[in-house]
Amino acid sequence: TDKYMESGHGAANDQDKKMRSKLFARWLLEVFGRETVEGGSGLLDIAGGKGYVSMQLLYETKSSNMKTTIVDPLPRKTVISRRHRKAFKKLNLNPPQFIHVCFDNKFVQHPEYGHLLKEASLIVGMHPDEATGSIVEIALQQKKPFAVVPCCVFTNKFPERKTSTGKRVETLNELIDWLKLKSQSRGHIKTALLPMGGRNKILYMRQQDYFV
Repeated sequence: TDKYMESGHGAANDQDKKMRSKLFARWLLEVFGRETVEGGSGLLDIAGGKGYVSMQLLYETKSSNMKTTIVDPLPRKTVISRRHRKAFKKLNLNPPQFIHVCFDNKFVQHPEYGHLLKEASLIVGMHPDEATGSIVEIALQQKKPFAVVPCCVFTNKFPERKTSTGKRVETLNELIDWLKLKSQSRGHIKTALLPMGGRNKILYMRQQDYFV
């Protein structure tokens, strides 16, 4: 049995963002494999903030073929530190690229960025807040492999989300069930746990998890 496959949300010790990102990066490589992670126009890291997941993937793979693009509407004051830039240059790695827009249906049709989605090898999100639903919905529409670790539910922002019994989605487990229902006609969303505390449940689909 896969050591990550369990039920529930787990309750290990708190981990900081860098440790969570390192665990997620290693899990992505183990489950999707280097060929997928490094393929196409690269990986889309949605609501990726300062780029911790993308940078951890670069350090884990040490591959000059690895390309990552962080899609986050919030511009950061310091995007990548000088220390990381020097390390990437020394290792001949491509620094993550940043696009400060929302990941939504407008992104799919965007004249400048839309091709990144069409050619992307993988869509990921570590605690991507409001973008969680968009990651799953757009990945399913485009039949793209994805992995997302949901965190917040945002009940008031998405009142249209309803459980199978018709009540509003208010808890994380209800959100996860709601997201999993979306894949029924397209394939099977799988779940796994990262070995960390807090919100650690991953929803994911590999290419082979989609119906032909």
